[in-house]
Amino acid sequence: MMEMRATTKRSYSHCVDRLREPFLASIIFTLICSLVCADHNTAKIKAVVEITPQASFGLRTGWKNIFYERVNYGFVLAPDGTIFVSNPTEDVIYKLDPSGNILGKIGRPGQGPGDLTAPNRLSILDNKYIVVSENPESRRISLFDLSGRFKKLIKTESYAYSALALKEDKIAVLSLYALPNGVDRHTITIIDVESLEAIEVATIDRKMPRGSVESPDLWGQVFLERTAEGQLLVGFSESPTLTLYDVGGKSQKRFDVRYKKTKITNSLKNECFKQIENIDHLSESMKKIFLRTYKRSDVHIPEFAPYYEDLKMDGEGNILVFQHNICSDVNGYSCQAYSDKGAYLGDAVFRFVGCKPAYKGLSGFQFDGHYAYGFIENPGDQFSVKLIKSERRLGD
Repeated sequence: MMEMRATTKRSYSHCVDRLREPFLASIIFTLICSLVCADHNTAKIKAVVEITPQASFGLRTGWKNIFYERVNYGFVLAPDGTIFVSNPTEDVIYKLDPSGNILGKIGRPGQGPGDLTAPNRLSILDNKYIVVSENPESRRISLFDLSGRFKKLIKTESYAYSALALKEDKIAVLSLYALPNGVDRHTITIIDVESLEAIEVATIDRKMPRGSVESPDLWGQVFLERTAEGQLLVGFSESPTLTLYDVGGKSQKRFDVRYKKTKITNSLKNECFKQIENIDHLSESMKKIFLRTYKRSDVHIPEFAPYYEDLKMDGEGNILVFQHNICSDVNGYSCQAYSDKGAYLGDAVFRFVGCKPAYKGLSGFQFDGHYAYGFIENPGDQFSVKLIKSERRLGD
């Protein structure tokens, strides 16, 4: 068991040759036929992908007893199909079999080696370690092997908001700290978990109004994703540019998404307020606190919406960029697909059938081949969530 501190060392141009998966091939064929590329904020014809829960997945699991609050749970799939799910409320990680049945727990509440403090994002490094992001204020990242044994604790100099496994013993860490001039500085660092050498690869500054309430999801967010080849994909949603880095921290490719900036009109502002004030998912005590303290005049809404709302890898090696919900006029969740070289592949719409996502859009979902895994609202209990598995199908 080890506790280590990392120190920082400063330091899609062509289409894919062939489509390996029939799912993506179907999307591309549909989009080539429709030829709707004139305005990518209002494309009228898109491939539709349906997400429907498998009834047998986790059938014997008491979801409302373990995921009983609407907090951000993280999860990751191991190569053998085992699923690890973080529970920040209990300060543990649940281990599930490929059918969604609970096998046991990993970790325990606390601040020492092998303990966990509000674990959230999970990822798997080189098929041997579970990389655990914890409460940012704890400034720590924990590593466990796939059997659940604690291996290493890495301390960071700044608040660590997200840790992502890459390859060759490298992880990417997103840190955040506030500058005196009202700027939030995001720093992205690649750390070798064995040598603890750290290379700073990017810094992103975001100007924020101080002393007021942020409108959720309307200010730029920093996204980190791992490509199928183990490269680091970085996006900042106030910019259309996505950047790919190798594990040495060198920029390999930059490209712009096709979504345009959308000005937030008065009608869109009212829609934003409605979304903020939709508090049915809160407990009665939290509703009272919210209504007592909330004022529209305190909420800062920017002049323009972010270029996109979320960034995902689709499980087939392609990049999905999800349109911001206030910019979309379709029934579902719109996205653009790009190859890992930056080539635009087409548009699609994801729709949920017989279920409702627990979080905004597909933010609580991951893709593995033809399957989607993610959190939905638990039927019959508006406060708890459940994990589902779904085969992605082309819809009408």
